[in-house]
Amino acid sequence: MEDKGTVTGKYTADRDGRMLLAGVIDKERISREKGILTTTAFMSEGERAMCEKFLRGEKLINFKWFGGYENAERRMLAFYPEWMDGAENGDFPIAYIRAVFSEENMLSHRDFLGAVMGLLIKREMIGDILPEKGSCDMIVSRNVAPVILSSLDKVGRANVKTAEISQGDLNIPEARFVVIKDTVASLRIDSVISSGFKKSRESAARDVLSKKVSVNGLVCEKPDKTVGEGDTITCRGDGKMEISSVSGLSRKGRVIIEIKRFV
Repeated sequence: MEDKGTVTGKYTADRDGRMLLAGVIDKERISREKGILTTTAFMSEGERAMCEKFLRGEKLINFKWFGGYENAERRMLAFYPEWMDGAENGDFPIAYIRAVFSEENMLSHRDFLGAVMGLLIKREMIGDILPEKGSCDMIVSRNVAPVILSSLDKVGRANVKTAEISQGDLNIPEARFVVIKDTVASLRIDSVISSGFKKSRESAARDVLSKKVSVNGLVCEKPDKTVGEGDTITCRGDGKMEISSVSGLSRKGRVIIEIKRFV
């Protein structure tokens, strides 16, 4: 592989992105040269998308993503040596913590994230946070679990009790969404956003040009970008949606689409 500076520059010009990829390159090299399994910290959807471009571009194959459950938003990346068949979920340095509190307290994802980071724990050490009525499951890096278990006793004004749980005990909330069936003039992203978020195409185009829109985790700046079935689109301020199907043309020549807009 070329030197890190050259490689990272092929995939992003962003300083933080290049630093992230440099760390990933180090993890891959250590795994390959020492014949051991290595893992990164948790990554966001956008960071994962950038790394996926790198993994495909460099034709790397001995890796696996995992974030505690199948559809986790934040995930770690593991590299494993050739002598291993692959990485198992249990190989990832992940701990699962449940915080229990009185149901009269309405605590959100933001409340728990702020409380945990208030313990001087970095964001990349925290995976998905799954709040429910009266409890919240947190997926975290194993090395920060003792700090949370011993120090997190209050979130906002609410008292909480924490305990470590197993992966199998996670309360994974079902994704909630509304289904939108519509036709669009084309699969340009501004047309699809207009349909999915019920706004004008001009407003959708402005969102794209303002860098508020991401496709599969990567920021999109071109309103005429073509999207397709399976693509996930996030628009800051509006939410997230997925193009669940594209089923040909209507009698008027418009593209028939079905969108899942998450709520």
